[in-house]
Amino acid sequence: MMCPKTKAEGRKRAVQRLTFVLCRSAFGPGFTVPELLLTFAILFILAAITMSGFSRFRASAALDQSVEEAIGLLREARSRSLGSRGAPAWGVHFDTNSLTLYPAAYVAGAAANQAVDLPGVIEITAIQLATTTGNVLFERLSGETSATGTVSFTASSGRTKSIRILPSGLSRVE
Repeated sequence: MMCPKTKAEGRKRAVQRLTFVLCRSAFGPGFTVPELLLTFAILFILAAITMSGFSRFRASAALDQSVEEAIGLLREARSRSLGSRGAPAWGVHFDTNSLTLYPAAYVAGAAANQAVDLPGVIEITAIQLATTTGNVLFERLSGETSATGTVSFTASSGRTKSIRILPSGLSRVE
């Protein structure tokens, strides 16, 4: 080590050593910018993977809930028809983004209708019934229907579930 030639040079060297020691002890060896960028990139990729999996899970759960709700409305309509509660027959109208429980004959927006909107990630993609109207009307006292066939629900994730409506008026998930 060389000795400083002047007092000013000595003070300057002492300040440099002190600064080096303080910075090193306060922050450790530190990280370089490329290391930090790589770390943030990895964290971002992991977050994106997690979020996409979570959104698929939410869409799947919404699909299951929507299909169960449709089955529940079909059972309710059949039950009301069998009991002749409030109307001679009850039915369910299927639309792309909603389901409607209705008495006697379907009239859009009628006060007696009970409409259920499907979540935004769910859509009814296929209504393949014996009737062309998208209505399933149950007969009074027997609970049977002539609107047999399937109604398919699709989630934004691409997963699909179908409900089969039997002549007896019973329905099941396929």
